[in-house]
Amino acid sequence: MPTYTYRCDEPCETCGGNQEVFQRMSDAPLTQCQECDKAIRRVVSLPLRAVVNSGNLSDSNIEAKGFTKYVRAGKGRYEKVAGSAEAPATLDGNNTADGL
Repeated sequence: MPTYTYRCDEPCETCGGNQEVFQRMSDAPLTQCQECDKAIRRVVSLPLRAVVNSGNLSDSNIEAKGFTKYVRAGKGRYEKVAGSAEAPATLDGNNTADGL
């Protein structure tokens, strides 16, 4: 089951404002904090990095397996070095909806 991150809509000393919840993908998002009963919303998080056999992680092999590889190009910015043409050429972690 995936772990979802939820954030309280207002600051909270009881739950700290953030919590992680194990839920099925088919479950509806929570709307109320389980600890403080305040309104919460599910926030988008970066996925955890997969653990892969590091013996064959060449750029060409990564691309052949359907993955995209990005390398850090600066603070919060990543550039594509291998992957499909449909994948964005750059990722900017500073331009998220919640400013994460």
